[in-house]
Amino acid sequence: YVKAVARQLQPTFTAMAVTNLLEEALGKVVDLEFTAVMESWLDKVAEGESDPLSWLASFYQDELVGGVSRGELIDPRTVCTVRSEALDPFEVRLGRYGPFIEILSDDGGRRVVSLPEDVAPADMTADVVRGLAERAEKGEAPLGHHPESGLPVYLRDGRFGAYVQLGEAAEDGTKPRRASLAPGMDAQQVTLPIALALLSLPR
Repeated sequence: YVKAVARQLQPTFTAMAVTNLLEEALGKVVDLEFTAVMESWLDKVAEGESDPLSWLASFYQDELVGGVSRGELIDPRTVCTVRSEALDPFEVRLGRYGPFIEILSDDGGRRVVSLPEDVAPADMTADVVRGLAERAEKGEAPLGHHPESGLPVYLRDGRFGAYVQLGEAAEDGTKPRRASLAPGMDAQQVTLPIALALLSLPR
């Protein structure tokens, strides 16, 4: 749910989705004022102004049991969607393989762009999304072809960052050869010779 970066803890998109779920199902429990309300109630109990058993019964039924019931009615797509002003008009969604953004084209087409795991939610803006989408679109066109096999060489983005790929997946499910970019390497600067060099490295 969090990553340690430069001695700081950064929340992930998964953490934000879990927060959405908790706020929908257990809104009062995760409210920032909950502790203050609880302390006020404990003071009243100590002063004999409130019945502890009736309050606990109400809390258990309304907030805990009720929260579980409310949770069963929540639309998973809603809580797994993260929105922010910086991202507008885009929104991040959480899938089983990580965060992604769904982009609709003018002709009604649909493109899914996976987000690299090293991108913090605070760094995601509409401009970053457009850049990822542009790179994904370029990834459909090969950088060139391998001089020996003639297979196309692609630069693509995945959940663990940019990588180069030789050819396409085979019909029998065999995955094509892939190689991650070296640390600090700018994907925008990757050319066919660089991609071939990466693919030639031992796994």
